[in-house]
Amino acid sequence: MGSSRRSRPSSGDNRGKRLYQLTALLALLAGVLSVPLGIALYAAVYAASGGSSEDRVLPPWWWLVLVVVGVVALTFAAITLPARLATRVIVAKALRYE
Repeated sequence: MGSSRRSRPSSGDNRGKRLYQLTALLALLAGVLSVPLGIALYAAVYAASGGSSEDRVLPPWWWLVLVVVGVVALTFAAITLPARLATRVIVAKALRYE
């Protein structure tokens, strides 16, 4: 009889999904916080430069929503390719050449 080897589920896949979730949460948090802070900074600089609050122009709300969605999408686009390439590297080989 041959020895039967049980395959264990890889925990690396779960860690990768968790990393994507944390990155998405961080990107979403950055997008949601940056919009009101950016508007407040714009209003403060505009008021400091002598502009009146009636002349101040703000973008439509849907532009601001698109900024948040764009931040999350760009974050995923920026991390996906390097993450996939890093999973193909043999760790022992990479450490040997460092």
